[in-house]
Amino acid sequence: MRDLLSNKEFVFYAVLTVCFGVMYIPVVGKYIRVLETMIHESGHVLMALLTGAKISKINLFSDTSGETHIMGAGKIKTMFIAWVGYPFSSAMAWLSFWAIDSNYKQIFIIILCVLTCIFLVAYIRNGFGIFWAISFILANGYLLYKKKTVIIEILASIYADILFLSSLFSCFIILYLSFKYPNKAGDATLISKITHIPPQIIAIIFVVLCGVISLSTMKNFFPLFDHLKLF
Repeated sequence: MRDLLSNKEFVFYAVLTVCFGVMYIPVVGKYIRVLETMIHESGHVLMALLTGAKISKINLFSDTSGETHIMGAGKIKTMFIAWVGYPFSSAMAWLSFWAIDSNYKQIFIIILCVLTCIFLVAYIRNGFGIFWAISFILANGYLLYKKKTVIIEILASIYADILFLSSLFSCFIILYLSFKYPNKAGDATLISKITHIPPQIIAIIFVVLCGVISLSTMKNFFPLFDHLKLF
């Protein structure tokens, strides 16, 4: 057992597997996955700010869904804002693994807490979203204050794994919804209404974009995937 725990590859994939399992535990799994929801919504927020649109509020829900309410955005701006959510989440997962690989685990946790704090003060307005943000900040802030280095390092890896898995799986969920319930496929439906491109095509593009970013994450940061060829 001690030999296994000293094997970095084994530990990496063991944590990844545990995270995959935890993601689907009722209540606990959904609570953790809201982190990726916030990152997804932050992509919308960033694009809204870049295009000059006004953000009225953000809602984070206990079922891991979220919504960003934008004001003053025409069809073109709305389309760009809608496009960025899923690829942004995958890109942030890539950066999360980079931070861990570069030994910036504590800084990674601090950045997540600061981002959550900004969202709490400026954007989040629904009850569950406020509860989630406050509890996330307090829990991680306490560990940082008490300098619980080992726990912080473990949490950093868990958060990165959750962002990676959830950002990728969310795309496939949207793909499923685009075929099963095309009028309820979130960003794909919104973009489809603007461009008149079928939501199924939009969802496939989301899967391809996030898939390429996820493959890059695996190639650069997953043990045993060093020789993975993207093209």
